Amino acid sequence: MESYDAIFHLVSAGKGLQEFYQLESNEARIETADEAAALDDKILECWKKHPRHTIINNAVDFESKMVNVANQIKEFLQ
Repeated sequence: MESYDAIFHLVSAGKGLQEFYQLESNEARIETADEAAALDDKILECWKKHPRHTIINNAVDFESKMVNVANQIKEFLQ
């Protein structure tokens, strides 16, 4: 954990945006939405004690989520 200056956790679409979580349109996805949500919870638990753990919640669309990530990284680097 000490090897990382910051953690930016992007919440899976499997949590809260299941209608956008599709296996057919994303070859990288191998889990169902429920499995992805469970993994997301496990990952959050692992990193929760990191002093610079930022959670990027689901946005209305993926582009908005990426803008949020970029803004969080910029803020961290300042």
